[in-house]
Amino acid sequence: MPSPRPLFPDAKIESVNAHVKPKMSPGANGRYVISAPFDFCVITTAVQSITCRIPAGFVFDGASIPRFAWRVVGHPFASDIVTAALIHDYLYATELFQRIEADTAFLQLMKRDGVGFLRRRTCYFAVRLFGGIVWSHHTLASIRAARNPRLCYELEK
Repeated sequence: MPSPRPLFPDAKIESVNAHVKPKMSPGANGRYVISAPFDFCVITTAVQSITCRIPAGFVFDGASIPRFAWRVVGHPFASDIVTAALIHDYLYATELFQRIEADTAFLQLMKRDGVGFLRRRTCYFAVRLFGGIVWSHHTLASIRAARNPRLCYELEK
């Protein structure tokens, strides 16, 4: 069976826009659950605009910051990084783009949301160093489960 990954293999992310904060509620094991659909737009070099919808029920773990680093980097669900973390986790789970593109989107969103240079770069380098572990544990079934028929519901060329 052919691999579904990535959906946009040659696309380079130029920018990511999310105009509202996600609505979420606490879930099990320190994770949060998206309580209402959350839309964001990805501008790429290959396709002008891709609007994606994270469905209600999507579970994520915030910025995946180990507890010992919270004093330095901040809480995984801090208001200035939660949107970037959500979109990053979703891009990882769905493998819409190459891993480097998801990580770059994370960096861009943190900058847009006012995360300071040192903190932003620390989080970015952490996902570059350790994100491959998460990425390599994806299966075809987990990727398909994260994707849904209306995943990217608006393609504009």
